[in-house]
Amino acid sequence: MCELIYDMKVVLDSNVIIKDFSMSSREFSILLAAAKNGSIDLYIPCIVLDEVFNKFRQRLEKYHTDIDFEFEGLNRDARTNLKHPITSDFILECIYNYEYYIKELISIHHIHILPYPKTSHQYLAKKAMYAKKPFNVNEKGYRDNLIWENIKTLISKKDVTNQNSLELIFITANRKDFLTDEGDFHEDLVFELKREGYQTDYIFAFQSVYEFNRDVLAYKRNCN
Repeated sequence: MCELIYDMKVVLDSNVIIKDFSMSSREFSILLAAAKNGSIDLYIPCIVLDEVFNKFRQRLEKYHTDIDFEFEGLNRDARTNLKHPITSDFILECIYNYEYYIKELISIHHIHILPYPKTSHQYLAKKAMYAKKPFNVNEKGYRDNLIWENIKTLISKKDVTNQNSLELIFITANRKDFLTDEGDFHEDLVFELKREGYQTDYIFAFQSVYEFNRDVLAYKRNCN
């Protein structure tokens, strides 16, 4: 099987990056090294990148609000008038620096950015009405569907000869909208792929970078 796990495509969901905004953990270091040396083709959808940047901004704004609140309490209780150094301009600078850092990281490690898909509104609306995954019963899941449409562009059609036993892996902590309780792709998604003529035997999901490194990259290294 070792020779059948080359040219592997790996797609990251936003929740995986948000867990480690700087992507600097040991697990991410292993993953990024594999992307840089060409062991895998690593992809981040543009919608994921935008969501990560937005969550980072929200996180910093919450820190700012919380610190303001604590300083007000300190000044009230201690009868002081201290000013803390964290300003709105400082938060904006941190957001700018973070976006620059991530874009540099993407460039250095040869990560591919998937543009927003051009899926028709009618197609997505019908999926939402029938609550087909990754939509849920209250029609939420628009961004998840854009990610799924990105993933589909990387999967081979049935009429294409595929000698790769691991064509695509999606790393997501969003089990509720994409996966079964066992961690496989949800049956709605598998049925959709089959109906639209995609191969389904060579795509897999992992719920963390750690699991992917342990079960796939470590195996691949042992093959060499």
